[in-house]
Amino acid sequence: MRKYTWMSLLCFVMTWSGFIQAQSAHTKLKVDVPFDFKVGDKTLPAGEYLVVEPMQHYVQLRDAWGHVVASALTNGVELSSAAPNSKLRFYVSGGQHILEEVWQEGETHGEQLGQSKVEHETVGEKIPPMADASEGRQP
Repeated sequence: MRKYTWMSLLCFVMTWSGFIQAQSAHTKLKVDVPFDFKVGDKTLPAGEYLVVEPMQHYVQLRDAWGHVVASALTNGVELSSAAPNSKLRFYVSGGQHILEEVWQEGETHGEQLGQSKVEHETVGEKIPPMADASEGRQP
Protein backbone atom coordinates (compact mmCIF):
# COMPACT_ATOMS: atom_id res chain seq x y z
CA MET A 1 0.00 0.00 0.00
CA ARG A 2 2.84 2.41 0.83
CA LYS A 3 4.37 1.71 -2.57
CA TYR A 4 1.18 2.87 -4.33
CA THR A 5 0.99 5.97 -2.16
CA TRP A 6 4.55 6.95 -3.05
CA MET A 7 3.93 6.26 -6.74
CA SER A 8 0.79 8.44 -6.67
CA LEU A 9 2.66 11.21 -4.88
CA LEU A 10 5.55 10.99 -7.35
CA CYS A 11 3.16 11.22 -10.33
CA PHE A 12 1.42 14.22 -8.75
CA VAL A 13 4.73 16.05 -8.15
CA MET A 14 5.98 15.33 -11.68
CA THR A 15 2.73 16.53 -13.21
CA TRP A 16 2.76 19.80 -11.26
CA SER A 17 6.46 20.44 -11.88
CA GLY A 18 5.83 20.10 -15.61
CA PHE A 19 2.83 22.42 -15.37
CA ILE A 20 4.83 25.03 -13.44
CA GLN A 21 7.69 24.83 -15.93
CA ALA A 22 5.26 25.25 -18.84
CA GLN A 23 3.63 28.24 -17.14
CA SER A 24 7.00 29.96 -16.68
CA ALA A 25 7.89 29.37 -20.34
CA HIS A 26 5.18 31.79 -21.58
CA THR A 27 6.36 34.42 -23.97
CA LYS A 28 5.17 37.74 -22.57
CA LEU A 29 5.68 40.82 -24.65
CA LYS A 30 4.03 44.20 -24.11
CA VAL A 31 3.60 46.14 -27.34
CA ASP A 32 2.07 49.42 -28.44
CA VAL A 33 0.67 49.08 -31.95
CA PRO A 34 0.14 52.52 -33.56
CA PHE A 35 -2.45 51.38 -36.14
CA ASP A 36 -5.50 49.12 -36.49
CA PHE A 37 -4.52 45.59 -37.49
CA LYS A 38 -5.84 42.10 -38.14
CA VAL A 39 -5.10 38.83 -36.38
CA GLY A 40 -6.79 36.06 -38.33
CA ASP A 41 -10.33 37.25 -39.03
CA LYS A 42 -10.39 39.81 -36.17
CA THR A 43 -9.62 43.49 -36.58
CA LEU A 44 -8.10 45.11 -33.50
CA PRO A 45 -7.76 48.84 -32.78
CA ALA A 46 -4.43 50.56 -32.25
CA GLY A 47 -3.26 50.34 -28.66
CA GLU A 48 -1.30 48.44 -26.05
CA TYR A 49 -1.39 44.65 -26.04
CA LEU A 50 0.24 41.83 -24.16
CA VAL A 51 1.39 38.99 -26.43
CA VAL A 52 1.41 35.63 -24.67
CA GLU A 53 2.36 32.17 -25.90
CA PRO A 54 0.54 29.87 -23.45
CA MET A 55 1.70 26.80 -25.35
CA GLN A 56 4.00 26.07 -28.24
CA HIS A 57 2.69 27.36 -31.58
CA TYR A 58 -0.29 29.20 -30.07
CA VAL A 59 -0.25 32.98 -29.54
CA GLN A 60 -2.77 35.15 -27.68
CA LEU A 61 -3.13 38.93 -27.67
CA ARG A 62 -4.57 40.37 -24.47
CA ASP A 63 -5.91 43.84 -23.77
CA ALA A 64 -4.98 46.10 -20.84
CA TRP A 65 -7.33 44.15 -18.55
CA GLY A 66 -5.77 40.80 -19.46
CA HIS A 67 -8.71 39.61 -21.56
CA VAL A 68 -7.88 37.54 -24.63
CA VAL A 69 -8.94 39.61 -27.65
CA ALA A 70 -7.37 37.45 -30.36
CA SER A 71 -5.53 34.18 -30.69
CA ALA A 72 -3.89 32.25 -33.50
CA LEU A 73 -2.09 29.03 -34.25
CA THR A 74 1.47 29.61 -35.41
CA ASN A 75 4.43 27.95 -37.09
CA GLY A 76 7.94 28.25 -35.76
CA VAL A 77 10.43 30.33 -37.77
CA GLU A 78 14.18 30.67 -37.23
CA LEU A 79 16.85 33.34 -37.59
CA SER A 80 20.56 32.68 -38.06
CA SER A 81 21.33 34.99 -35.13
CA ALA A 82 19.36 36.20 -32.10
CA ALA A 83 16.73 38.90 -32.66
CA PRO A 84 18.21 42.26 -31.56
CA ASN A 85 14.86 43.39 -30.11
CA SER A 86 11.34 42.13 -29.47
CA LYS A 87 8.87 43.03 -32.20
CA LEU A 88 5.76 42.22 -34.12
CA ARG A 89 6.02 42.11 -37.90
CA PHE A 90 3.09 43.09 -40.09
CA TYR A 91 2.40 43.10 -43.79
CA VAL A 92 -0.08 45.26 -45.64
CA SER A 93 -2.75 43.73 -47.85
CA GLY A 94 -5.73 45.62 -49.26
CA GLY A 95 -4.84 48.60 -47.09
CA GLN A 96 -4.93 46.58 -43.86
CA HIS A 97 -2.04 45.75 -41.52
CA ILE A 98 -1.96 42.03 -40.78
CA LEU A 99 0.09 40.52 -37.96
CA GLU A 100 2.56 38.08 -39.49
CA GLU A 101 5.32 37.29 -36.96
CA VAL A 102 6.20 37.60 -33.27
CA TRP A 103 9.88 37.87 -32.23
CA GLN A 104 11.35 38.06 -28.75
CA GLU A 105 14.67 39.81 -28.03
CA GLY A 106 17.62 37.44 -27.76
CA GLU A 107 15.80 34.48 -29.35
CA THR A 108 16.66 32.80 -32.64
CA HIS A 109 13.15 31.40 -33.05
CA GLY A 110 9.90 33.26 -33.53
CA GLU A 111 6.29 32.52 -34.36
CA GLN A 112 4.63 33.01 -37.75
CA LEU A 113 0.85 33.31 -37.82
CA GLY A 114 -1.22 31.40 -40.35
CA GLN A 115 -3.39 33.18 -42.89
CA SER A 116 -7.11 33.75 -42.42
CA LYS A 117 -9.57 32.70 -45.13
CA VAL A 118 -9.73 36.26 -46.51
CA GLU A 119 -5.92 36.58 -46.58
CA HIS A 120 -5.60 33.24 -48.34
CA GLU A 121 -7.97 34.43 -51.08
CA THR A 122 -6.10 37.74 -51.57
CA VAL A 123 -2.54 36.43 -51.31
CA GLY A 124 -1.76 37.89 -54.75
CA GLU A 125 -1.96 41.40 -53.26
CA LYS A 126 0.60 40.65 -50.55
CA ILE A 127 3.23 43.34 -50.05
CA PRO A 128 6.56 42.51 -48.34
CA PRO A 129 6.41 42.73 -44.52
CA MET A 130 7.19 45.95 -42.70
CA ALA A 131 10.21 45.40 -40.42
CA ASP A 132 10.08 46.69 -36.84
CA ALA A 133 6.49 47.92 -37.17
CA SER A 134 5.91 47.58 -33.43
CA GLU A 135 8.66 47.04 -30.91
CA GLY A 136 7.89 45.49 -27.56
CA ARG A 137 9.26 45.19 -24.07
CA GLN A 138 9.04 42.71 -21.24
CA PRO A 139 6.18 43.55 -18.84
